[in-house]
Amino acid sequence: MAETDVTARGVCLVGGPQISHAEDAISSVVDFDSDAVMIDCGAGRSLPTILANIEGAGIDPRKKVRIQ
Repeated sequence: MAETDVTARGVCLVGGPQISHAEDAISSVVDFDSDAVMIDCGAGRSLPTILANIEGAGIDPRKKVRIQ
């Protein structure tokens, strides 16, 4: 697992070929006060890694996450 990349305040790169699994799309999470939005959630094999990356970015994955 690579370090989570904070691309802008509240926007974190949490998955992708160099971060989670080679088959994953570039997965990002946008963190809002009460919600989070995940964009491109990956290929499915990397769920534990992506969840760990979300937590590593300081985002609580138990927030209501909307997948786009």
